[in-house]
Amino acid sequence: MAAGKSYAGQVADFVLSAGPPHWKLENHAALYHEWRQKNCFNSDLWTAMISANEQERDIAAAYYREAPSPNPIERLLEVDQRLSLSDEMLAKVDTASMAVSLECRAPLLDHRLAAYANRMPLSAKLDGTRSKAALRDLAVRRLPKGMDSLPKKGFTLPLDKWLRGPLRDWGHGMIFDKREDWNYCLRPEAVSRLWDEQQKGSRDNTMRLWSIISFVLWKKAMSDARQKHSVTLQ
Repeated sequence: MAAGKSYAGQVADFVLSAGPPHWKLENHAALYHEWRQKNCFNSDLWTAMISANEQERDIAAAYYREAPSPNPIERLLEVDQRLSLSDEMLAKVDTASMAVSLECRAPLLDHRLAAYANRMPLSAKLDGTRSKAALRDLAVRRLPKGMDSLPKKGFTLPLDKWLRGPLRDWGHGMIFDKREDWNYCLRPEAVSRLWDEQQKGSRDNTMRLWSIISFVLWKKAMSDARQKHSVTLQ
């Protein structure tokens, strides 16, 4: 994907999702922020999602209010610790690793270390745009030169290249040959636009498209399971 075009798309998404800290509690969908929700989701789904997310938003808002720090960034860190970190990230890593008998424990989880880190000033956590400032300062003293400035390395597959290359025909077929699986909740013209932007390299819609493919595959798996169960009962 052309770097300039991809970067421009990222900036556009950033601007569209920017706002005061409390907006992040009300509109925290990374793939489909509010502008995309209104443009991609059918009105019935949009209305249902607003109602379904009320409880989660209320819980997050309560945690935000209960946070002892007056700083909005530290308040959001508190919400992350009490919600997404414990209920999502750590749980998913543990479930996936144990499924293949892999011992995988996230570092720095000692409760005394976590309590100490929470008491540290914000500047030790975020120094301008430099994240994990205290850990990076420690890395300078303990690790080989340059290790402190290495970019984050995740486990993300190169799906953007695959959907524009070897998986292009497969991905297109999975989405557009299975419209009946998603056209009751997504606008077909919006999905076509996501695909075209991806192929042109004007915007990275990889995970938005992949979420649709995953949904189609999930529906097929559920349908196959129901048919198998029905045959077994008969």
